[in-house]
Amino acid sequence: MKIHHPAEPSPKFPNTGLALEAGCRENGGLMKFMLHLVLAAGLLAGLPLSAGEIPMETRSVWVDKRQLLRGEAFIDDLFERLAEANFNAVNLCALFQGYVIYPDSEHLEQHPDYRDRDYLKMAIDLADKHGLRTYAWMEFGFYGYYAPDITEAASLGPIFDRHPEWLSISRSGDYFIRNPDWGDFLPISPVARGAQEFLTDIHVEIIERYPFDGIDLDRIRFGSPEFCFSDTARILFLRDTGIDLREVGAGTREDAVFTAWKKAQLNLFMERFSTRLREARPDIVITSAVAAPGTRDNFAQDWPTWAEYGWVDGLSPMLYARDIREPARRSRDLVPDDFPLLYGVDCGVNSPEQVVEQVEQLREIGARGFVFWFAGTIDDDLPVLKETVFAEPARDWSRQQTPGPRYAPPDWDEVRERARPAADAPPAGTREPGQPDS
Repeated sequence: MKIHHPAEPSPKFPNTGLALEAGCRENGGLMKFMLHLVLAAGLLAGLPLSAGEIPMETRSVWVDKRQLLRGEAFIDDLFERLAEANFNAVNLCALFQGYVIYPDSEHLEQHPDYRDRDYLKMAIDLADKHGLRTYAWMEFGFYGYYAPDITEAASLGPIFDRHPEWLSISRSGDYFIRNPDWGDFLPISPVARGAQEFLTDIHVEIIERYPFDGIDLDRIRFGSPEFCFSDTARILFLRDTGIDLREVGAGTREDAVFTAWKKAQLNLFMERFSTRLREARPDIVITSAVAAPGTRDNFAQDWPTWAEYGWVDGLSPMLYARDIREPARRSRDLVPDDFPLLYGVDCGVNSPEQVVEQVEQLREIGARGFVFWFAGTIDDDLPVLKETVFAEPARDWSRQQTPGPRYAPPDWDEVRERARPAADAPPAGTREPGQPDS
């Protein structure tokens, strides 16, 4: 049976001194005992904790489609090891490559590789067994399809075969983003109202059908600075700003206005989207993986506004680099003081010792949790985390935010007056769950 935790902590914190003393007796050595003392002090220093209370700190991992496909015995063992390492949640892949993973959706086809069973039900049941909270990870978001080479594919996928008008188009007229290592990704136009409603319906369906504790958004953004130049976007941008997209050059004042306009379109979507989800499940916790702070303009992803208006309950800036201190501090400065940041940590590129170091650094600036990329590369990290920064249990940070006032887009005449030609845009610089920078 799943334990649903209240918003405020109350259970007693285990006796740290006894736990460390027992660990010392078991492992031997004064130096090891002193190391545990130092690490336990670091654990407690950065967490929301009062005397005698278990801290609240999300410790989750993205579990992608490949892990789920390995079946019940594998997932049972993975979740057991996560729970033993004092993890308290898992983010389960549910939407990817233009398909859903679960059967009998009213809105989208189930991926062909997963039609032999209900993999979500299986994973949720096993998470309950091991005391792990569950989040539906909607991996593809405003990405509608993937193919190794879309120019050789017979189909654009189930979404675009029905709605080619939802394709996001680049400045040069392309409809896909080519990653030389991974293949071709087809983004959905975030300004297509039909696509917005379609994506919302899928998210509502999954939280009504399955007893997830939360839903974890992903790729709620534009594909790159070069997208979206679709006919729909051109008409709407001209209506709002008086600027014709066909005359907007990269890096110009008009391009800066276009970026601000794209941010406003996603903000308007997020307000409607969040309202629908909370109406369907008032208890649902809404989180989202988001771009690192220096790359927000690349994707027109104004996630500080999402936090300010309470449309999400937590954000995971994806800080997939060796040195994360500066982007972590910038992320913290961009949101309200008490807003939960559940930082994305890369346990594939970083060694276990580097992962521990990053957890410690993030705690120092008030992190409310961590989501690790990803379950396929976390095996060697678990014993080290358990011995050090996760030596004591914690509870998933699950406080819901209070939605703010209605969002109003900016005055576009004022935006045009203030706009300046963009400096050289920073490189994307972060790898997002599921793929390198595309």
